[in-house]
Amino acid sequence: MRKILISWIAYSHDFKKNDDGKVIVNSHGTHCEFYSHIFDYDLHLLLSGSSEQNPDTKFQFLFNHLRRTYQKNTLPQYMDIKDVVSIEEIKDKLFPLLREYIEEDVEIFVSPGTPAMQTAWYLLAMEYKNIKLFHVRPPRYRKGEPKKEYIEVKYANLINGLAIQESNKRNPFEKGLFEFTATIQKVFDLAKKIASANDVTTFISGETGTGKGVLAKYIHKQSRRSKYPFIKVDCGAIPENLIESHLFGHVKGAFTDATTDFKGAFREAHQGTIFLDEIGNITPRLQQNLLSVLQEREVSPVGSYEKYKVDVRVISATNENLWSLVEKGSFRADLYYRLAVADIRAIAFRELPTKEKESLFTFFLEKKSRLFDKPKLRFTKEVKSCLYNYSFPGNIREVENIIERFYVYCEKEIVMEDIPNKIKYPQGSIASLSLRDMEKKHIKMVLAMYNRNLSKSSMVLEIAYNTLKKKIEKYHL
Repeated sequence: MRKILISWIAYSHDFKKNDDGKVIVNSHGTHCEFYSHIFDYDLHLLLSGSSEQNPDTKFQFLFNHLRRTYQKNTLPQYMDIKDVVSIEEIKDKLFPLLREYIEEDVEIFVSPGTPAMQTAWYLLAMEYKNIKLFHVRPPRYRKGEPKKEYIEVKYANLINGLAIQESNKRNPFEKGLFEFTATIQKVFDLAKKIASANDVTTFISGETGTGKGVLAKYIHKQSRRSKYPFIKVDCGAIPENLIESHLFGHVKGAFTDATTDFKGAFREAHQGTIFLDEIGNITPRLQQNLLSVLQEREVSPVGSYEKYKVDVRVISATNENLWSLVEKGSFRADLYYRLAVADIRAIAFRELPTKEKESLFTFFLEKKSRLFDKPKLRFTKEVKSCLYNYSFPGNIREVENIIERFYVYCEKEIVMEDIPNKIKYPQGSIASLSLRDMEKKHIKMVLAMYNRNLSKSSMVLEIAYNTLKKKIEKYHL
């Protein structure tokens, strides 16, 4: 059994400025001091809240310094945390990471990271028996060399109360934490009806960023299973050779690293809900096994012939067209019909009426104003026009991210210079900006989005049906 260390980067203490004002690694900072005096692990997972698509240069700088200076087995992990104060999001991102090391001796260095990150570690320590938490006192609070001080986490009422309070605080369905426009409300009303059918499998379709995970959790919360676990499994993020064990469990000795029995996600979700995200990525073999589980309501761990009854509701989702995968032969039709007894589609941002888009922008401006503790930003007329006419392919998630960006760079008013080029020039920075060409490209894009359905396209464009037909003739579309 390996000994694993996990910790977040400590931005406040891992770096310092030299005499020239240049940022360098602090040789007496949190991790350098730990490596010098305490490190006795087979592997260190150093975590960053950023993503691999937008890597953090300071994080890479620290990682390279630790590897080069101390010659230890350090592995960087980008966790892609959108909201560093959201305990729920942090916990959801850490959960699958810890599952990968379920059979290892894991120790969590809780001192680095935001308060939300530290709280997430405490909550996870109640769920994983193989992890230990410890902190190290900073120099001003100790005498002599640093030492690990272990923290015992018990199932006390205080801790359980904390988990419930935070869950309620971050509940995205409460008024003020999520914006229910009329169109979005219709989707959630349908989800509530689906939730009342306690055992019906549900398939959620929708583009990236439309809130499929939010819908899945809402269905769980509104169902009679709400008191039991909600287990999310990202089928696209787990290696092919591990996902079967991840879902159905394994027994000791089933494969090289199987040193203990492991229950698996289905058994952990007993009486609750399992959410299979990116279901279109699973292999044909796993499709067969999943179909069997749905039919028989029992799982067999890897390496065992023993079967265990499971009572779970299955919700699945993907941003792909799952039926097109069925037609191509890469996804089983019988499994599709089993998964999609009830189906629901998350709405894309571009499908919302202009007034609802305005409402969402206002909501996020106010929400991020509170988060950043800054006055609410204002749009100029040009910015409004630009944002309201952009399609936002990343949907509501992209809208929220762009508002966060504004609060980082702007003080009082958002002007066109603050808008990223991909939004100002969606056809490319050298595209023609003539009104005729812009209108032609926009109409062409909307027609493509709605498969040339003129009724829907004219409604989205907010012009009359006959006007749209005339413009199609005018621009030879």
